Amino acid sequence: MMEAKKRPSRKHFVGAALVIVILVIAAGFVLPIFSRSRERSDCAHVCRWNIRELLRAEKAYAADHQGKFSEKLSELYPAYVDSLKVFRCPSATGPEITRKEDIDSLTSYVLRKGLTTTSPGDEVLIYEIRRHTAGEGHVALIDGTVRRLSRSDIERIAEKDQGR
Repeated sequence: MMEAKKRPSRKHFVGAALVIVILVIAAGFVLPIFSRSRERSDCAHVCRWNIRELLRAEKAYAADHQGKFSEKLSELYPAYVDSLKVFRCPSATGPEITRKEDIDSLTSYVLRKGLTTTSPGDEVLIYEIRRHTAGEGHVALIDGTVRRLSRSDIERIAEKDQGR
């Protein structure tokens, strides 16, 4: 004898629909979190690239000035850095840098003064004012490397400079 096919109950349909609705709502909450995380990561990547460009420009400047780095970042523009965007983190708030005179007051980066190409290679030459992820920021060393340092390490460098 042939058994009659059982139709899925309405309860199962309602349960499955409810699960789908819950997943859609949850995705609405979770996806913006991933988006913000990615934006922070992209910004940190741009800042790392900016610091690398500033370091490259400082090295070229020093080669033209008997091993001395510039006294101000604005000295690099336009001869060594051709874009004003390099001097500012994309997530920085406030006015944009639109002219050379704005660079030193609006930059997202700090150039340490009094260093030369003969200073120790592990000495920080440039560091970020803003921190991106986990309280870390990028720094450029005289030896040509760019690294991430903790907030406390960068603050110690800034304090040391204020004492100069």
